Amino acid sequence: MKTRQWIFLFAFFVTAVKSQEVEDSSLFRLVTDSGENVSPGERGLLLYKGGTVCYDKFSDHSANAICRVLGYSRASNWTSGYHFNLIHQLGLINQLGFDITMFDVECGDDDWESCSYSTSEFCYHYRVFLSCAAEEPVDANLFRLVTNSGEAVSPGERGLLLYKGGTVCKDKFSDHSANAICRLLGYTRAINWESGYLWLKVQTGLDITLDDVECSEGDWGSCWFTTSHNCYHDKDVHMSCYTAEEVEDSSLFRLVTDSDEDVSPGERGLLLYKGGTVCNDKFSDHSANAICRVLGHSRASNWTSGYHYNLIHQLGFDITLFDVECGDDDWESCSYSTSEFCYHYRDVFLSCAAEEPVDANLFRLVTNSGEAVSPGERGLLLYKGGTVCKDKFSDHSANAICRLLGYTRAINWESGYLWYKVQMGLDITLDDVECSEGDWGSCWFSTSHNCYHDKDVHMSCYTAAEEVEQDLFRLVTESGEDVVEQERGLLLYKNGTVCHDRFNENSANAICKELGYSRSLNWTSGYHYNFNFQLGFNITLDDVECGDDDWGLCSYSTSNDCYHLKDVFISCTSDVTAEEDSNPFRLLNELGEEASPGDWGLLFYNGGTVCKDYFSANSAHAICKEMGYDSAINWSSGYYYGFDYQRGFNITLDNVECSEADWGSCWFSTSHNCYHGDDVFMACDPAGST
Repeated sequence: MKTRQWIFLFAFFVTAVKSQEVEDSSLFRLVTDSGENVSPGERGLLLYKGGTVCYDKFSDHSANAICRVLGYSRASNWTSGYHFNLIHQLGLINQLGFDITMFDVECGDDDWESCSYSTSEFCYHYRVFLSCAAEEPVDANLFRLVTNSGEAVSPGERGLLLYKGGTVCKDKFSDHSANAICRLLGYTRAINWESGYLWLKVQTGLDITLDDVECSEGDWGSCWFTTSHNCYHDKDVHMSCYTAEEVEDSSLFRLVTDSDEDVSPGERGLLLYKGGTVCNDKFSDHSANAICRVLGHSRASNWTSGYHYNLIHQLGFDITLFDVECGDDDWESCSYSTSEFCYHYRDVFLSCAAEEPVDANLFRLVTNSGEAVSPGERGLLLYKGGTVCKDKFSDHSANAICRLLGYTRAINWESGYLWYKVQMGLDITLDDVECSEGDWGSCWFSTSHNCYHDKDVHMSCYTAAEEVEQDLFRLVTESGEDVVEQERGLLLYKNGTVCHDRFNENSANAICKELGYSRSLNWTSGYHYNFNFQLGFNITLDDVECGDDDWGLCSYSTSNDCYHLKDVFISCTSDVTAEEDSNPFRLLNELGEEASPGDWGLLFYNGGTVCKDYFSANSAHAICKEMGYDSAINWSSGYYYGFDYQRGFNITLDNVECSEADWGSCWFSTSHNCYHGDDVFMACDPAGST
């Protein structure tokens, strides 16, 4: 047993290199697949005494130690495998006839004296490939970035990457690789990179001279590479570089109208670069923001592309900028090309957010007589004295303009020939008002248009600080007196009637709330009072349109195209009302005494009879409940107590219309157009009465 141990120790002693031994650098070589010595930084097959090195126990310490023996400061990287032609490595057809001459290179640190190895082991041809960091600066002229005409690119411009006049394959290429090469070329860093047949004819005319550019950091000293390759030109690298000292000249960019004038802040314009248009390939929100910043604005409002101006106009420009690709909103993050192919239907149009406050006087809302509207009143929207086309107009657009005019927000908007004669006398001065938010800074627009006046915008604005005067509205009887609660009355606004166009339940509820009630019971329109009575008023309000039952959400017009046949009548109620001293309803028999429960009787309201107009089973049930009964048994109308008896009373209630069997759902009128032959008789069910 002891004999075997001594034999093992002796064999290890013979084959291992002790720490005291220093290796001769000529024993190591790094070679290309043609057997030539590699360039500094280039990956090569590691040879020891003319044979390859097995990767068993090989490490970063091993790589660094060998690179130091070869005169370098450290290794860039190492790997193993069949990176050269398999037959080449096996030495079957290569004149070098590679044997495996070193095994188990194990190092304690980066110095060769800490390493041990063996010259007699068994290994497959998974050989070590190694690159060493260059001590001397790399000649930056080995690399170039060129346009498709072979000229050097401008800072930020994307170009084809060349190494010694040939292209670079993307295998193992990374952001670190791009940054390292840009720094070699004198730039601060790379902007971006890609690969492909971007310039097919140019690329296929060149050799591929660099491959596997792998960098662990953005510094060339961390990179390794090979000058042999297994690539096609579809992997050629294109990239762009940036230097912090380079600031783009803002005069290179312009935004112009279709008459070639500079746009106003916020206005959409055709984007020009050096007098030519910009193609939308790779263009993004970042691109738009970056260019607006170059032009002195904080950001872009919006961008699009297409034939937005006259086709002949756009075709008159060359296309001078392509592939504007930006990593963020700063121009320094952008790459571009000045030599590509594109069509003018891809021309970029852009608007930039204004830095200075927009003059609110540019906008006006006017009535059909040209006067400024009241808060909440619908008006024709004017910009610089002309109308605004609805194309791309939205609720955000309406809110943004209302805020410019000093209001809180828009109530609503619409378009059309609402005032045909007025609109036709004006120019259309604004189009495509597109806003991403309800703030003018998010809007873009055009001062050219392709519209007719049937698209003119009409809108109304509201401010929360605006209080509506309650005495602007009144509900009156046929004698001109104020109605009582739940009584139907003619609706007056500034002592004129209100037209029913666009009027709805929200409109009625909103007005009742303005009058101090909780809601509307019902509304209608027509000649419900004496014809001449209604004709004695002007019509002072029209198109009362409300989004809900809040007057702040209502729009209206003080001009009208109505007849008094459309006059609005409303009745209002409160949710909680004080109990009256006595019930206004009574049922009396023909002797004038209270009818017994369940008996037939003439219906009275405040001492007068009730007319049957609009009266229904719901009306009868609701009134019986008001008198303390469970429900109505039946009802009818006529001269049941005789003409002379009934005509001795006034008719004090008419049009009792109830949507449910509850008085809170009823509305009525204290004026009437009835005869006593319409007097209501009814009987109430005493079951459950109190």
